[in-house]
Amino acid sequence: MLDLLVAMVLVGAVIIGSYTVISSAESSINTARQNAVACNAARQVVENVREFLSNPIPNGTYANAGAFGSVPQLSLLDTGTASLTLSTYRGTVQQAVVVIQWSAGSRGNVKRRTFTTLITPGSIAP
Repeated sequence: MLDLLVAMVLVGAVIIGSYTVISSAESSINTARQNAVACNAARQVVENVREFLSNPIPNGTYANAGAFGSVPQLSLLDTGTASLTLSTYRGTVQQAVVVIQWSAGSRGNVKRRTFTTLITPGSIAP
């Protein structure tokens, strides 16, 4: 009888431990997906800005980076937004800072990822 009780406690501990691991993995996968979507949204913003290279965009902060073109990835993030700041880096080279922001989790925690690149009159600088 004691053996059965010990076995049941051990099986219960294994089930609870398995549930904890699965829940943690699901949360990590969701966070990784959101980060990948944010990275793709930032890439899209930079690609949209590249299309304006024949008509350079003035330096400044643009709260709605979607004004330069569609950023469909933002619809995959809860209340996703993209902003863009352009500044002169050196000569004709501009520095572009893209900030992707969204709400995550049941508490609506604000997540933010910032991406920076250089843009030259002919293309994106390496």
